[in-house]
Amino acid sequence: MNREVIEQSGALSLNDLLSLVPGQKIAAPSLQQVQQANLRSASFGTNSLGTKDPFSFNNSFGIALIMDGIALSNNANMQTLNPGISGMGNSYVGGNISGLMGSEGRLDRYTGDYTFGGVDLRQIATDNIESVEIVAGISSAKYGDMTNGAVIINRIVGATPFNFNMQLRDNATVYGLTKGFQTKKWGAFTVGGNFTRSYNDNRDKLKSYDRVGSNLIWSTAAGQDRAFTNTFTADYGRNLDNVRRDPDDPTATLLRYRAYNFSVGNRTNYRIDNSFLTNIGFNVRYSETYL
Repeated sequence: MNREVIEQSGALSLNDLLSLVPGQKIAAPSLQQVQQANLRSASFGTNSLGTKDPFSFNNSFGIALIMDGIALSNNANMQTLNPGISGMGNSYVGGNISGLMGSEGRLDRYTGDYTFGGVDLRQIATDNIESVEIVAGISSAKYGDMTNGAVIINRIVGATPFNFNMQLRDNATVYGLTKGFQTKKWGAFTVGGNFTRSYNDNRDKLKSYDRVGSNLIWSTAAGQDRAFTNTFTADYGRNLDNVRRDPDDPTATLLRYRAYNFSVGNRTNYRIDNSFLTNIGFNVRYSETYL
C-alpha cells in the first residue's frame, strides 16, 4: 500500500489499513477498541461462542511490526489480571464496550489493556506513513521473531513539502502535519505531529480515545553512489482511553487508561556490490512505555 492508497482509505490507524488485506473484516474506521494485527482470521479477541480466543492472541504475538527497519514489540507488557485465577482467555478483558449500554456482565466491561497480544495498532497514526507491506506466513529471517507474518511500515523521510491533513467525520477528528528539510551538510530532517480525538457515540460522549504523537527523523547519505545511509528517529506519544461517568448514573464505573511512550532508534546500512554480500546493516532501538 503506497501513500496514495493510504490517503484514499481515510484510515485512523494502522489497523484500518490492514482491513484492506484480502480475507480481513471490512469495518468503518474506529479507535474505540483495542486493535491488534491478525492476518489469519477476520476477527480478533472472541471465537464463535463469544469467549476469549487464545489463538487470536498468539497470532497477534507472532506478527512482527517493522517500522523504519526496526521491530516493535509488546513482549515486556506485564499488565492485566492474574491468568492463574481463571486462565489466559478470561484474564484478558478487552474489546467489548457493552458495559456502557447497561450490561450486567462485569467481565465484559471495557479496558484499554492489550497484554497477551501484539502492539495496540491504535497508537500508530497513518499521516506520516509512506508505504505498508504485508508479508503473510514465514518470510525472510531478517525480520526476526515472527511466526505468522510481518507488517513492514516505512515512514516519510527526506525533503518534502509542508503537508497538513485533516479529517472531520461523525465520531472522530484528526489533524496531522509533516515537513521535510534538506540541508547542505547535515542531510535531511523530517518532523511530524498528529492529534486525534474519537468518540464511540458523538451524541453521548462517555467513551473517548485521544492520541497525540510527534516524531523527528534525521537521514543522511555518503560515499560513492550514496552507498552509506543512516537514519535516526525519535518518537513521543500519549494515548488516553477514557470511559467517563454517566451524570445520570452516580454508581456507574469510571475507567481511564493512559499510555506514554518514548523511543529513539538508528538504522545504518552500507551497500556492497559483489556476488556474496549486498548490504551490511545495523539497527538499534530503545523504547520506554508507561501504562
